[in-house]
Amino acid sequence: MLKLRRNKNTQSLSIKGFTLLEALVAISILMVAVVTPITIAQKGLTSAVYTKSQMVASYLAQDAIEFIKNKKDVNVIAARTDDGVGWLDGLDQCLNSNWCRVDTINPPNGGTIYAGVTTPLSVDNSSYLYDYAAGGTPTDFVRKVNILKNPYGTNADEALITVQVSWGGTGNVITVKDLIYDTYRVDPI
Repeated sequence: MLKLRRNKNTQSLSIKGFTLLEALVAISILMVAVVTPITIAQKGLTSAVYTKSQMVASYLAQDAIEFIKNKKDVNVIAARTDDGVGWLDGLDQCLNSNWCRVDTINPPNGGTIYAGVTTPLSVDNSSYLYDYAAGGTPTDFVRKVNILKNPYGTNADEALITVQVSWGGTGNVITVKDLIYDTYRVDPI
């Protein structure tokens, strides 16, 4: 805006407006006001996605633990009528130093145990069940199972189940451990 100012002896022309420095300060304040909420929202979304993956991984680990426990219970019941059945029969691929994959959904007998652990799980988009069957949407969850008999060297009727589920690169791992016992051979109290 131009304004003509009159003095006694001179006339001067003064321009009123923002200086370059004032404009830069105003733009900086505006940028902080806009970028800060966007950054907070982005970090919140990243945290929510990580938490969802962590929850899915913990459920997948618990699913494998329950599958192994069920298999052990079926063996213990079968051992009551057939002395040739061991309490960890059918779990050989997971025993001691071997890691295996456990498909808890597909037949035979409601699940399958595979040697090797590099295959990621797939998810069925209609039922949201995780398995190794073809046709599901591949995920980045890799589940591996290990069963260590007599882990502490004090009880031959004891085994330690370790399940690890990893996803999304390095450092994202859930580990769940549980002890199981040969309840057929345990003496009653």
